[in-house]
Amino acid sequence: MQVFEEAPTIKVINARIMRSWSHSHVEYTLLIQYKDYEWQIQISKAAIYSLWFQSKRKPHYIRSISTLSNHSNDSDSYRDDITKRFPQLGKLLISNSSTWVESASTKFIEVYLNTVVRVPTFLHSPVVNKFLQVSKTTFHKVDGKTSIKEGWLRVRLILCQNFFSKHHTLTNVDNSLLSCLCVLKPLHNMIAKKRCWVVLRQSSIAIYLSPEDESAHGTFLFDPHFHFGNNHKSLDEDNEILIFNSSYRLELEAKSNRVIFDWAAKIRDVTTQSPWTQFHRDDSFAITRYPRHGNSFAKWYIDGEDTYAAIYHGVCSATEEIFIHGWWICPSIHLLRPSVKYPHTRLDLILKRKAEEGVKVYILMYKEVAMALPLNSLYSKGIFSCLHPNVQVLRDPDFSMKEFGLWSHHEKIVCIDQNVAFVGGLDLCFGRWDNSEHRLFDEKSSETNFDGKDYSNPRIKDFVYVDQPDVDLMDRSLYPRMPWHDCHCRLEGHPARDVARHFILRWNFAVTTRHKTEKLNHLVPRKDLESTKHQKSAYCSINEAIDGQELEERCKDIQVTKKTSSDLVNNTTGAHTISHDEMINQKGYPCVCQIVRSLSFWSGGCATEKSIQNAYIRLISSARHFIYIENQFFVSGVEGDPSCSNRIAGALVERIRRAAANREKFCVMILMPLLPAFPGQPQEKEAYSLRGVMHWQYRSISRGKNSIYHILSQELDDPFEYITFYGLRKYHCQQERLHTEQIYIHNKMMIVDDRQCIIGSANINERSLRGDRDSEIAVTIEDTEYDENIKIADGTISVGKFCHSFRMKLFEEHFGIVAGTRHYEDYMDPVRKQTWIRIQKHAKMNSQIYESVFACIPTENISKFSQIKSAKQEGTNSNQMDSSQISSSVGKDEVIQSDTITARVVEVSGSNIKVPKNLSTSQHDVPIIPLVSTSSSDIEHTSPRIGQVGADKAHSIDIKKTLNQLSHIQGNIVQFPLRFLAEEELEPSLYPAELFQ
Repeated sequence: MQVFEEAPTIKVINARIMRSWSHSHVEYTLLIQYKDYEWQIQISKAAIYSLWFQSKRKPHYIRSISTLSNHSNDSDSYRDDITKRFPQLGKLLISNSSTWVESASTKFIEVYLNTVVRVPTFLHSPVVNKFLQVSKTTFHKVDGKTSIKEGWLRVRLILCQNFFSKHHTLTNVDNSLLSCLCVLKPLHNMIAKKRCWVVLRQSSIAIYLSPEDESAHGTFLFDPHFHFGNNHKSLDEDNEILIFNSSYRLELEAKSNRVIFDWAAKIRDVTTQSPWTQFHRDDSFAITRYPRHGNSFAKWYIDGEDTYAAIYHGVCSATEEIFIHGWWICPSIHLLRPSVKYPHTRLDLILKRKAEEGVKVYILMYKEVAMALPLNSLYSKGIFSCLHPNVQVLRDPDFSMKEFGLWSHHEKIVCIDQNVAFVGGLDLCFGRWDNSEHRLFDEKSSETNFDGKDYSNPRIKDFVYVDQPDVDLMDRSLYPRMPWHDCHCRLEGHPARDVARHFILRWNFAVTTRHKTEKLNHLVPRKDLESTKHQKSAYCSINEAIDGQELEERCKDIQVTKKTSSDLVNNTTGAHTISHDEMINQKGYPCVCQIVRSLSFWSGGCATEKSIQNAYIRLISSARHFIYIENQFFVSGVEGDPSCSNRIAGALVERIRRAAANREKFCVMILMPLLPAFPGQPQEKEAYSLRGVMHWQYRSISRGKNSIYHILSQELDDPFEYITFYGLRKYHCQQERLHTEQIYIHNKMMIVDDRQCIIGSANINERSLRGDRDSEIAVTIEDTEYDENIKIADGTISVGKFCHSFRMKLFEEHFGIVAGTRHYEDYMDPVRKQTWIRIQKHAKMNSQIYESVFACIPTENISKFSQIKSAKQEGTNSNQMDSSQISSSVGKDEVIQSDTITARVVEVSGSNIKVPKNLSTSQHDVPIIPLVSTSSSDIEHTSPRIGQVGADKAHSIDIKKTLNQLSHIQGNIVQFPLRFLAEEELEPSLYPAELFQ
């Protein structure tokens, strides 16, 4: 095993006699110098004699001895003999301990050790590697020396007992043979200790079966719950130590108590200084990363086109490892479109090429409940697993019906070499790719951007037969796709390391809980980056009130000057110097970043963490003038509401109260989907999933005593001066028919004062924010570069470059404004009264045009189920219809002839289309609900397909006139209908509330 490329230099810097009541021994402190690295090790006299004995047993090792070290020992009596032959330690064998620590002896030992390491055969032997405490993973081409202490120990790594008891509530049986409503796990407590090579690092302990292994057999991560299980300070009669973190119990046993005492002391020193054993802001596992203490860059992406392209280039740049984690991962999606032009960018082909180059690929997928979700992760696993031996794939959780299968792994992560990470709301799966145009139909060119099942509309038909990716879900000439709006971000440097650490924790826990783990190895986080000493004083806790002046001073404290930015450019690019603008384009803006997450025992084997919710509450509470939110859901509660435990709504109410009391300029703008992505109409019996989510969202926003608007209306004259809700909608003319469809907001982000934001995978609901339900990840980002020429709140505060550019790019898309124009400048300051009114009028105008042309659902004009049928009839008579009113899924027989599901024929725009019963009540990233068939007996279609304005002879209209009316629509913004079905009881009575929260 070749660890060293050249011989190191060894110096004996200390020799001492260690005494205890039972015995004494001689110990040396050696300084090892290798290239630019230096480290110290503690070596006993016995270890030196063992090395000498091995050299005596193998004299052929020393036939070619390189020149001895140039140590200048002016008065060394052994010098003449050493220069003529290999140094011998026999004379010291019979010496007493005091002789071993004399200066002459230590110099002789130093020369001997340097002679040994200059023999190539010795240098690369296991004996010398063990002596110098090095292994195959000691040195990294980027991180340098990665270990603090290494050596052979007997090891047992098992899950903590509190994890086992967590899942014994339904059964007392938890073993390899029987699993009843519990996780499948081997009998860890029955495993004997195994002799392993143990490596102590700055943030973890890695366990290898031998020093030659590069893949870890086990990994123990340091966390705030780290502690010793026995008295490691009194080990005179014990040669074993126990250490714990929130997930694992690690037993380390050595041959002697002296060795184990050294290990305990070193582990204690490392963990005492490690930032990973401390709690951080928002109770997060991760450190707050400051750009002036190293790399911390962030770059935003809007919609799938730019995100997928960035991920493609990131994956192609990988040299060591790629981590991919997602709620749904499809092997056949193309990261660059159209696929005809970029066939090589198909995900499985990219990963295969990288694996063939030697890059290790780790894919962690959510293992769904097959009867409830059509993800078919088993199919995806089969495709990925066959690509190359360097590709490892895991589906998690491994359950029979763990926790009844209610919760999911919802993170969306791509991490490259633990140095670049992509985090946000976009899965690498069907239906997510889109761009700012949000087209409802394919372009007329033959090069489609939406191959096969990528052309989808879950409001019309959910995914089926995903193992046939090239087969269309529906007739794309008749049915519009649902545009998909989402955001993602790229992190580089320190934050990416923290994303990788989260993935490593998740992966290792999944491996540990597997029934078969022979082919799966644990992952080890790369060397820690320097911790920030002032992080505790730089920010307030969640409950601490921050006045404007104090916050401004803190923002000034972390602001990166032009000189600092220039230094960052020079330091991060080496010899090649790039401009600041080039750095922004490549890496993003230097920002203060912190990774936050939702994780618990079932999902990660650790104590429940809800730092995402904490971060949201902190950012809302500290907001000065403006909050902008885009989210797929809005289910939250206020103080005293027992039905919803997350307090996002409560934080918004309290901040608005404070603003009203202090007469502050303060506005909250929230965008969310107009309807949840379930098939069916709200009045249909089988659409309980749709109604259930609607109930909890309206309950949080405007209905009931615990809703935001109800509380604020009791205290304020006009709550709409402070908070408003919006959606997005698009229209298109296809084959002389007009269609409309909502733009589905799948985004999970919030921008505060154009200076701070949070981007991630977490929805605003109970599933994502409680911590003990869905697992999630997000990043809080704070600007360090500000544009003093742009201010909001009538010039009160300057904007951050990252957050402001992010929001304005979103506004360009939503409001149809163009950078550089007067209208664009009007939207720069959303807090200004004129702009706030303009935003509401803009959305209202678009909504009115849509409702005048299409019979849009949802709408403020419909408060009862009976009115839906009336509005539908009016739309039939006037040819004004909306695709959201389609009440049944599109027939699979159009594209899959083997389908046997009962379907009936209905007249749609003069064509016979078979419409089957609903196939699923599942939706994207929402509660898992068993499939229930939908009766179609109450569905009547005697008009052109709802969602289009037809031009047939029976119902002719002036398309040009209607298009002229629609041309007044600017952007995609519309009002969110707060009074839609307000007189109906939407909450399903037969299903638990947890499914819809």
